This record gives sequence, C-alpha cells and structure tokens, in this order.
Amino acid sequence: MGFTMVVKRRLSCPCPPDQAVLLRLAPLLVPQPRRGVLGNSRYARTLRDAVRHAAHDEQRRPVLISGEPWLEKDNLAALIHYGSPSRQQFMLRLDGALLKADGIDLFGSEAEPGLLELVGDGALPIHKFDQVCEPLQLRLQELARSEPDQLFQGRLFFTAESSVPALDRCCTLIRVPPLRVRRQDLGEWLRYGVGQRSRKLGWAKPPAVPDAVVKRL
Repeated sequence: MGFTMVVKRRLSCPCPPDQAVLLRLAPLLVPQPRRGVLGNSRYARTLRDAVRHAAHDEQRRPVLISGEPWLEKDNLAALIHYGSPSRQQFMLRLDGALLKADGIDLFGSEAEPGLLELVGDGALPIHKFDQVCEPLQLRLQELARSEPDQLFQGRLFFTAESSVPALDRCCTLIRVPPLRVRRQDLGEWLRYGVGQRSRKLGWAKPPAVPDAVVKRL
C-alpha cells in the first residue's frame, strides 16, 4: 500500500487527510545517509559488503544492526534503504525508548492508523530496540517473524547496543565494530572530519592531517 492510498483513509483531524499524514510523518522522516562506510580495513570492507548485500536482499528481510553507542547504526540503516530498489519510499525513524508500551503509535487504533500502516511499503527503523518495553518487544519480534505483507508491507530495521537472540533467526544481522579495533581507518575518519568542518567554515582547502599526527593519536 503506497502513500497515495494511505492518505485516502479518513482521519479524525480537521486537516485534509494528506496534510494530517504529512504533519504526522514529517518529524520522523529520514533524509539521505550522512556518509558511506569510511576506511579500507578488513572491518570496513566487511561492513560495506554487509550493507550492500542487505540493500539488495530481494526478500527485504528485517535487519538488526548492533554495536556500541555512537557507531552511527542509524546511518547504516539509511545506507541500506537508500541503496535498495525501494529508495523512493519513505523511511521513518523511531526511538524505541520513547515508544508507548501499548504499541498504539505503531499498530494504531480504531480512530487512527499506526505508523506501520502509514509508512506503506517503505522502511521503519526502530532504534534502541533493547530499550523497548518487554511487551512491545514481543509484538515486534512477532512482526519480524511474520511472512512479508502479512502484517506489515514495508521493511523493518532494528538497532541495539547488545545482541538480541530472539531476532537472530528472522533478521539479517550486522555487527558494527568499534573504531578502536579499526585503527587503520582512523586517518580517513580524521581527514573526512577535518574536510567537513573546513567546508562549514568556508575554507577553500582543508588543513592536511599528516600520517605522523594519525600515528600519535
């Protein structure tokens, strides 16, 4: 079910249905990825391969991206979605720690559709899955194990800081290594960051980051 069909559903709102849906989805929409996977270490190459394979998964299996905090797991989910044939569809972003325990934001009610319906056949990443309350976790695990189009027509993404064994068999698993084990990639990360900051400051050419500086860090 695409967005055009969704907006035809009557919502209990004084705004026209399409405006009501847009207003509800706008704060959750995920733009293009911030960057690709930086680095040439074996960890970076393995991570790029995992992202590429998940993006071209014809079955559109749910994806679980796990790893320590601050590893940009949300950006990896965006890389997969926007690198897939479904890139023209919506991608929303939800913080699992903020979801209501009864799941009404996702599954909806008789008065209002939930986000699972509104996103249609787009992508729905649920970040911090390990912080979702247990009853809702169980419902989401059931949703991830369901047949495609049975309960949800889009694609689910989960991110977590720890492993989630209940999702292992039904999800494509991507483990993100911390940068401390990817020391070979540190120079590229530093030069990329310096380049980004230089453009924001309006500098025509970013400062050089010598190898000696990278080694010392």
